[in-house]
Amino acid sequence: MDYPHSITDAEKRKKGKHLTDIDRGTIQALNRERMSLRKIAGHMGCFPSTVLNELKRGTPPRKSNRG
Repeated sequence: MDYPHSITDAEKRKKGKHLTDIDRGTIQALNRERMSLRKIAGHMGCFPSTVLNELKRGTPPRKSNRG
């Protein structure tokens, strides 16, 4: 049942969920545009430390087609 005060329409990141490839690409694109870590984190709905860790680590290429 839908209620007018329900917030289930908007899809938000849940705490503890892994970043998707789209999230990683968005972080990299916003970083190239010189957006601050805090602004990127606000846009992504995560903590600034998550953004910093992702930018430091990067996304390594996959070694195989499995998992």
